[in-house]
Amino acid sequence: MPTHDWLAGGAGAWVLNVDSILTHPEVFSHAEEVAIGMLLASLWFTVELENKLISPVALDIAHYCIGAEYISDLATDALRVHCDEAYHALLANELIGYISNLTGVTLCRHTHSFLRQIESLRQTIPPHQVSLLYFCAALVSETLISKTLFSDRLNPNLQSDLRCFLNHHYCDELLHSAFFVTAFDIVWPQWHPSVQTMMSPLWSGLIDTFLSVDLTTIFAVLKHAGIAEPLAKQVVADYKQPDDAAHYNERSAHLTYETLRRAGAIDINP
Repeated sequence: MPTHDWLAGGAGAWVLNVDSILTHPEVFSHAEEVAIGMLLASLWFTVELENKLISPVALDIAHYCIGAEYISDLATDALRVHCDEAYHALLANELIGYISNLTGVTLCRHTHSFLRQIESLRQTIPPHQVSLLYFCAALVSETLISKTLFSDRLNPNLQSDLRCFLNHHYCDELLHSAFFVTAFDIVWPQWHPSVQTMMSPLWSGLIDTFLSVDLTTIFAVLKHAGIAEPLAKQVVADYKQPDDAAHYNERSAHLTYETLRRAGAIDINP
């Protein structure tokens, strides 16, 4: 099958953000490989997020498997979301292969803490509530717009294929945010109070984990780049968030918290 037909090549950097990981003395000699490795890990998160969480949740909605009644229009839109997310995963996977072939940097397949957190939570709840937990996790993911999607897609210094991918993803996520907000407004009031109580203490943790820098992924990328484990641990321990991180996280989470407050899922400010 033909692949990569959307990838045009061209000038531009694959990675722009220089943070304390890439400037750390122990990373200096591996900085380019680590930077590309972190980009590939981010794209891999997209592949896993779409395939393991968002697409399955969209199918649950389409098949009326989320403990609520709603009109068929919502189920139809859920199938559109499912198609979109499968396409995002495809593009991200193609981009991973393309970048790896150009740079020689291979992908470190490490599952992001957000997905690992969801799986840990799954072990603590009754099986019949798992699809509801996944729906709530998908709501969090789809209503948070990351700094990368929001700003990097417009940066002319970034490689054009990557900007194309980020912009396409961003535009679809705006539609998906609206879809999940609408779906949540419909299903949340129909859920049993025990389910609402189960979710109440979990919202802020899911939001924070999604928006925070995943140091476990960084650690895995550092080791994959050939940095010895003790040194990789030191680099992670020395990590400092960018000064504007809190500001971007607050902006990113605004829609999510407003959605939760309006539905009565939370009643206090985060």
